[in-house]
Amino acid sequence: MLEAFPTCTLTAKHSKNNHKRLKEKYQHASEMLACSGFGWNSEKQCVKVDSKDVLDAWMKFAHPTKFYTPGKPFPLFRRLEGIFGKDRATGAYVFSGFDAEEQVNEENEY
Repeated sequence: MLEAFPTCTLTAKHSKNNHKRLKEKYQHASEMLACSGFGWNSEKQCVKVDSKDVLDAWMKFAHPTKFYTPGKPFPLFRRLEGIFGKDRATGAYVFSGFDAEEQVNEENEY
């Protein structure tokens, strides 16, 4: 790549950091949209909040770190939805070793 673009100073580390930052920003915006009191403003391409109290409560209890600010344009959100949309562990299908042992015992009974 340096041969094609000799003045380019970007590295793989830069790319990974940018990917990580965009993913965190997308996830926080997506979590906001999943909660009541938040919505999407198509004209401004940003998350909108019904009231400051809703945002304060969300920031205080759900997410003390701030990766995305509602009202700030995020035009890449819909495009990132296709990339990061379901790329999250939810723990929905997690089971312990005890659960697995019970399942094996149930299968052996039949």
